[in-house]
Amino acid sequence: MKIQPLERLIQPDARTLRFTPQGFSLQGTLKPEASLEFVQGLIKDCLLDEKVPDDLRKQFDTICMLHVHGFFVYEFFTIAFSQMLFLLEGALRLWFAERHQTKKTPSGLQSLLAHVENSGALSGIASKKQMEALRRLRDHFAHPKGLTILTPIDSAQRIRDGALLINALWGEKTGAKK
Repeated sequence: MKIQPLERLIQPDARTLRFTPQGFSLQGTLKPEASLEFVQGLIKDCLLDEKVPDDLRKQFDTICMLHVHGFFVYEFFTIAFSQMLFLLEGALRLWFAERHQTKKTPSGLQSLLAHVENSGALSGIASKKQMEALRRLRDHFAHPKGLTILTPIDSAQRIRDGALLINALWGEKTGAKK
């Protein structure tokens, strides 16, 4: 890797500046301050409930910071998206282990999701179809066949959805601050 000067590292990624509250702009860009505010605003209400184990909340906070740093490195939005999928899987495994008082969890994500579905922990929050889509997305990022680049909107939506699912596992039916 080529060593980058500080001036380059603190420059916003030009691709990020094209995302506005009205959508992707082909006509122009936001000013850097407005763009950073927009990127942060996409996830400003996302918070994990205090009932969620601290380790999960710390990992979630790191994913949120990755999303914000996508302002500087556009690819970080994709990394935040994929890390949220992996955090969800870890949360499901931890929830299963706590619920069944065991360290042994189902070996595959599909089996784990079946247990969660049968428990009803996510009823009214996520359908079987949505959980299958989550599994396919996670598999795509765990076993990539090529390069994927996602947007700040994609990243924010995955973070919001992930907060909702994780909070629901620990009894809170919201992914936003109260």
